[in-house]
Amino acid sequence: MPSTTRDPWVDVRTLHGFAADQVISALQKEIRRGHTENAVLLAYEMARTSPALEDYLWQRLLVIAVEDIGFGELQAPVLVHALHQTVQTFDRSVGERVLFAVHAVRYLCGCPKAHRRRPGTRPRRAPFLDGRRATGPRIRPARYDVSATSLATARSGRI
Repeated sequence: MPSTTRDPWVDVRTLHGFAADQVISALQKEIRRGHTENAVLLAYEMARTSPALEDYLWQRLLVIAVEDIGFGELQAPVLVHALHQTVQTFDRSVGERVLFAVHAVRYLCGCPKAHRRRPGTRPRRAPFLDGRRATGPRIRPARYDVSATSLATARSGRI
């Protein structure tokens, strides 16, 4: 059953008047594409807008580290979590808090990304692992002329 809850960020505007839900979506896309400069600007916008949006920024960065980076860089969730824990030791009035988010974003943009499959498709199963035979085009073996004449030609090196 589809969720009927409304996105709480739809009606929120960022510090510079952007729609917060669009900024959140764009952040993930820019990190996924490795566009560091754009991703940093979006993260900065989120971090400076409000404490709630800054907290949500860290939630998204943790999810991105697992969902988009995944096996591309196994330490990504660990580093993002460590940066998140460190930033919590600073008071919100300290301007350097945003540097931790910027560092996390730059790191995630530079990480190799896990290969993603298209939505709505099932992952391919390895042949024979589930007891079924591999399917695919049937390849007929090549027919070779093994007559005495062809063997003699092959042995003489005149192929």
